[in-house]
This record gives sequence, structure tokens and C-alpha cells, in this order.
Amino acid sequence: QSGYVQQPLVKLLVTFSQQAKKQLLLYQQQYSQLSIFIEQVLAQDPRPAYKSGSIDTAEYGMCLYDLNIKWQVINLSTVVVLSISKIK
Repeated sequence: QSGYVQQPLVKLLVTFSQQAKKQLLLYQQQYSQLSIFIEQVLAQDPRPAYKSGSIDTAEYGMCLYDLNIKWQVINLSTVVVLSISKIK
């Protein structure tokens, strides 16, 4: 089937560090679904494809809205959001 996009098989569990939880409170009024949005994006393991299914100690960052989200894969099934900050 042309045009068929296969969904990722494995979804990662997304957790928030204490720091990220505090920062989430600062931005949730402006972005009401922010935690859900972050979880949905990170559950797909947006690292480069060659990193998929492996553990590494790298910290990754991405932009959602005008926020910088820093995160790390801590085991084969879990991502932790390290921090959420405004892009300057």
C-alpha cells in the first residue's frame, strides 16, 4: 500500500523530573494541554533512528511552542523530562 505509514510499535513511558513538574506548573495556564503534548511526542522516541531501542546517556532537546524541552532516555521503556524553559 503506497502512502501507508507504519505506526511505531513501542511507546515509551514519559515521566517528569521534580524540576520539570515545577516548570510545567508555570506554563500550564498558557498551554493547557502541555504535559499531554510533551508525553505524546516523547512517547514516540524522537531520537535519531539509529538510537531507537538503545539506551544512551545523552540529553536531548526540542522546541514545542516557544519552549525548550530537555529530556533523556533512562532505560528501554522510559523517558524523563529534565526541564522546560522559555526560548529566549
